[in-house]
Amino acid sequence: MPQRINNTEAAEPSHLDLRPRPVANLKVLRQPTGTIDVDDPFYVRRPVDDSVELRAATEGSTLVFKGPRQVGKSSLLMRYVAACDLAGKDFVLIDLQAASPFEVETLPGFLRFIAERIFSKVEIASDAIPTLTSPGALGDLLESRVLRPRNKPLVIALDEVDRLIGSPIREVGIAMFRHWHNRRAEPRSCWKRVDLAIALATDPTLLITDPTQSPFNVGEVFRLDSFDQAAVQRLNGLYEAGLSLTQLDQLFQLTGGQPYLTRLAFYRLVGPQKTNFDELWRYAGEEDGPFGEHLRSKLLLLHQSKLADAMAEVIRAPGEVGNDLTTYHRLRAAGFVRRDAGKVVPANLLYARFFKTVL
Repeated sequence: MPQRINNTEAAEPSHLDLRPRPVANLKVLRQPTGTIDVDDPFYVRRPVDDSVELRAATEGSTLVFKGPRQVGKSSLLMRYVAACDLAGKDFVLIDLQAASPFEVETLPGFLRFIAERIFSKVEIASDAIPTLTSPGALGDLLESRVLRPRNKPLVIALDEVDRLIGSPIREVGIAMFRHWHNRRAEPRSCWKRVDLAIALATDPTLLITDPTQSPFNVGEVFRLDSFDQAAVQRLNGLYEAGLSLTQLDQLFQLTGGQPYLTRLAFYRLVGPQKTNFDELWRYAGEEDGPFGEHLRSKLLLLHQSKLADAMAEVIRAPGEVGNDLTTYHRLRAAGFVRRDAGKVVPANLLYARFFKTVL
């Protein structure tokens, strides 16, 4: 189980950026959704934020943002891009969640999807894109039409690349980004001015099996996970929730420090339809409770991804990580489970409560 908060930790949140900030204005409070705006007053910085923003000053970097769903990868990616923008770089954000089935399941569709977004960002008409049948053709097109005519550094940021899991073109599609990384080594290469930033939740081997073709083992990896106790205490101050140390401890156990769930809990406590902590704790695991919409969406995801039986087994009997590592990585990537002393267990008390009643 996650560690409990004690008085020493509460008094000295040593793992947090301690630069003074004003308490957030609750009049602008909005329900947490997905990616957090770069100016959101409720955003809690972590040490990885500073490390990522420092990389914005360099050119020709490959960065990998790794962690389960809803731990802040997309939000951190946005902050990296914003820092690159301040550093004078152009950028293009490519969210694979926006791709159609054709665009993630066929190579011509995938290549055109990438090309259209890059061309749009640099204001080149999409009718200038020919039919693309190979990753090399896209690379050559970008070099001749986008990179060589421009002296400005370009950041290509890819989010939700997990969308390619199960796609017949995932290996060749992912290998393309490794090829772009490698092209920086060519003499007088214009790719030296290109930064790649890739966010993913799953184990990279579910996307590409050949390590020599993978972009995930040549870049700098930034791992994100759940909040620690100090971050939860920081949110308690930002939201002006006034929770006691005991309540903070209970909340940490309930959400496991999962960033989205933690922010949602504070929103329920102080938002327009606020509840008190005792009610939040009592009804947390119910389908129509304070986390009901989130829990129902997670249940649907389990069934759609055919992972419900595996999650039910974790709930009934947390066990050792065995030979079925693929199932573990899929559950872990979706944020359902974690490891505790070598065993696979529910990611937090909230999930343990809810899925025990519905699976």
